[in-house]
Amino acid sequence: MDSGEHEEQIELEESGNSVQEQCAYPPPLTETAASYLKDSGPWMSFLGIVSFISYGIMLVSGIVMVALGANTPHLPNSLIVGFLYIVLAVICFFPARFLFLAGSKLRALKMDNSADVLEAALRNNSAYWKFSGIFVIVCLAFAVLAIIVIVIALLFGGLGGF
Repeated sequence: MDSGEHEEQIELEESGNSVQEQCAYPPPLTETAASYLKDSGPWMSFLGIVSFISYGIMLVSGIVMVALGANTPHLPNSLIVGFLYIVLAVICFFPARFLFLAGSKLRALKMDNSADVLEAALRNNSAYWKFSGIFVIVCLAFAVLAIIVIVIALLFGGLGGF
């Protein structure tokens, strides 16, 4: 250990803070931070419920479109759009569920201020953001792929319509 490192260690010891205390992870949860978490719980639950309702409407709309497309030969696009609505409604159900559960657990912190409840809330919150992030990445990848396919189709298929 050179003299610079030794001096730094002495300064840390003299200040009363160990390196471990300075680098503690996670940081302690303050009353203000806990209050912000508890206040966000009802809003997360509300947005989860609104999402459930929205995706339920989307699912029913998709089923109606598929039924109309199957029974009406002049509406073939409604089959495709209806199927996409159904798939998206099912996929989007999961982040709505994670958001609702996180909000419910954060609301439960007001009654049961335990580490287990906080951990469950944060686990669902993390799952919501992870799922949402992966979903956005997949959608961006599909968008890039669609652009590439369209450019290739225009280049090799001719520009007859333009």
